[in-house]
Amino acid sequence: MIIFGIDPGQTGAISLFQGTNARVMDLPVIEKRLDAVMLASLLVADGRMAFIEKSHAMPGQGVTSTFNYGVIFGAILATLQIAKVPYTTISAAAWKKAMKVPGGKENKDAARLRALELWPWLGDDLRRKKDHNRAEALLIGEYGRRSGAL
Repeated sequence: MIIFGIDPGQTGAISLFQGTNARVMDLPVIEKRLDAVMLASLLVADGRMAFIEKSHAMPGQGVTSTFNYGVIFGAILATLQIAKVPYTTISAAAWKKAMKVPGGKENKDAARLRALELWPWLGDDLRRKKDHNRAEALLIGEYGRRSGAL
């Protein structure tokens, strides 16, 4: 079975787990919009399941950024449905607790550091602080693996 972990957003990421193999990459975005065709091409495989962080408006976010985030989140869900990939949405609090990642917006680097503990061989993909979205996609996917999806 192939498990996808998705951290949505313009700077989001997608992870892919197959057996003990893990990969991560940025979501395909062109001009602030999800490239659904490219995403669908990544989802082509038998025996798939996706886990995606549940999206919601956050206090202090601007109207434009909230709208853009929602558009990408909706496009991801539509692409998963069209590609016939079953999915589950998960709150950030749930996967962070299960994966032992300290919460809080001020601690964005915690997910990256936790992912490096679990997948040190992905260090090149997680070397920059701004790679926290890749780390979150990995941790969301691992949460899915541990939840019995495999």
